[in-house]
Amino acid sequence: PTAVPPPPAPSFPFTLVEGSANCQPNAGTTYFDGVVRYRDNSLRNGVCVHIAFFGPRQTKCSGCGGVGDGNWGFAPFGGPAAAGTTVEIYVVSCEGVTQGGQDQATGFSDLTPKSNKWTRTINTSEQCTGITFVGD
Repeated sequence: PTAVPPPPAPSFPFTLVEGSANCQPNAGTTYFDGVVRYRDNSLRNGVCVHIAFFGPRQTKCSGCGGVGDGNWGFAPFGGPAAAGTTVEIYVVSCEGVTQGGQDQATGFSDLTPKSNKWTRTINTSEQCTGITFVGD
């Protein structure tokens, strides 16, 4: 019998830069931040980044709300995350997302991934910084 070839890797408009995250213990608050860049390395605003754990949680737009060009960040737990919480962060469509973002209260528009997912299971409260997505 012939081996079945593996399916092609998903092709997304944005790429997670593998190894870009720097995670360090932070007993006070578990948080995540990073940037979105164009392929020429310039900072990119207006890209929607989504965080999911225990289902969809929050979407924010890079560079929106005075956070600085290309920047985004989440501190979704209001303190340390519970050990064993798995978090996914990825780029989604901005269609239907307001400047203030979206969350459970506002409801969610299309959460189809537009990038591969950065995934981490939190075992102790930490901060993960520098998570970078690149697109055209």
